[in-house]
Amino acid sequence: LAQLAHRFAARLGGIGALWMTLPSKRRLCYPGARIELVKTKWGGEKYAVTAMKASWKPKEGAKDWPRVVLWHGLLAENPTQAASADLLMDGLYECEQAGLAVVGHTHDEIMLESREPRRDAKLLKQIMEENPSWAGGLPLAAETGSGFRYKAA
Repeated sequence: LAQLAHRFAARLGGIGALWMTLPSKRRLCYPGARIELVKTKWGGEKYAVTAMKASWKPKEGAKDWPRVVLWHGLLAENPTQAASADLLMDGLYECEQAGLAVVGHTHDEIMLESREPRRDAKLLKQIMEENPSWAGGLPLAAETGSGFRYKAA
């Protein structure tokens, strides 16, 4: 196992980070990655890949930065959320290029202010359902709605 951990560390390029490249070519970083013995929630121990946890700062009085086990759920959730954010950023850019007045957004919605809501809703739907070049044949669907106040579509 020590040999495996050494080869793992060598492949990190000496900077101690794992990198995940998203379809958009943006990269996620898992800093301070290493193989270590961790306690399981059942009281046992196992070897796992860990990295520094995303936090603003360590807990009060802590000597070390908190760590997180890079389990399969986390390694699926992180790129899914990041790719969704990339789709949103692309949609916001396309809205700007189309002259739409974006006044806000959430993780999966773009809000516009418009004097022609039907026209702009149709254009927004078209923008949100068009795949960026990096997204291949990803099936995208969007719903639009309008009103005098914000409401979820």
